[in-house]
Amino acid sequence: MELYNLKEDIKEQHDLASARPKLTRKLAKLLTKQLKRQQAQMAIIKSSGEPVLYPDDL
Repeated sequence: MELYNLKEDIKEQHDLASARPKLTRKLAKLLTKQLKRQQAQMAIIKSSGEPVLYPDDL
């Protein structure tokens, strides 16, 4: 997972995930909840044919 402050780092050069692990996990859980609630179709990995994991499962 990667985490960026787009307001201050529009070029996504400074990944904050390691500095803010609690926030990263919280946002991953929130995104996973929304994807499941909306029954979002997940991308498929070409080499294996398996769906991409939800953010909370990484």
